[in-house]
Amino acid sequence: MIHPLKKIFLVTLVSAATTCAFAQTTPAESDKTAPQAASSPHQRQTTTTSAAEQPANQETQPSSSSSPHQRQTTETANAKGAQHDQMMNDCISKHQKADAKLSKDQAKRTCMDQMKKAETPAG
Repeated sequence: MIHPLKKIFLVTLVSAATTCAFAQTTPAESDKTAPQAASSPHQRQTTTTSAAEQPANQETQPSSSSSPHQRQTTETANAKGAQHDQMMNDCISKHQKADAKLSKDQAKRTCMDQMKKAETPAG
C-alpha cells in the first residue's frame, strides 16, 4: 500500500512531467489541422513558391480580354441597338413626311409610344 503523501507526490510529479513535455511542442506540431500535419516536406516546399503571373495582354482592343461568349453577346446587343436606331429613324421620317408641321421630337415621342405598345404583350 502506498502512503497518501506519496500518492500526491507521484501525481504531482507525473503532472509536472506532462506539462513540461507538452510545453516543449510547438503549436504547429500539436495542431492536426495545420498544413504541415497533412503534407510532406516536398509538398510544403512546392506550395510555398509563388505562381508566375500571366503576361499582360498586348491587344489594344478591350474586347480581346473577354471570352468568345461575351464578345458574341456584346455584338448581338450592338446589332439590336443599331436595328432599333434604324427603326426609330425610319419611323420619325415616315411621321414627318405624313405631317410636315410635326417636329422631330414629337415624331420621336410618337414612335417611342408605338414601339412600347408593340413590345408590350397583349393581355
